[in-house]
Amino acid sequence: MSRDWGRPGFPRRMRGSFGLGHLNPPSSANRSRKQRCARHNIKTGNYVPVEVLAEVDQKTDDGKPGSGRLQFSTYAGAGDPPPVGGAANACTDADSTSASWLQTGGADNCGAATLLY
Repeated sequence: MSRDWGRPGFPRRMRGSFGLGHLNPPSSANRSRKQRCARHNIKTGNYVPVEVLAEVDQKTDDGKPGSGRLQFSTYAGAGDPPPVGGAANACTDADSTSASWLQTGGADNCGAATLLY
């Protein structure tokens, strides 16, 4: 494999993850091949503190984990998946479109997905 990415005329390649997280293709491993996701999205993965996601959602979207373009996600790139809303040590207070981020709970296993157009 050629290692040309540092020479002039070749783009530098990023090492590590893509953007904030993982690109979810139309049929990901956790779906059957016949099912398709409603919209493409980019996920942060899990183990993001709830305070960080709440702040990003507030500044870039509507501030609600169940609506808008940035939404709470139970996707787990590694380890245990984030607990659903209303559960012990959850990131949100409910599992609905009117849910709110539980910033006072101090949950550190949270995740979100940005819905693409």
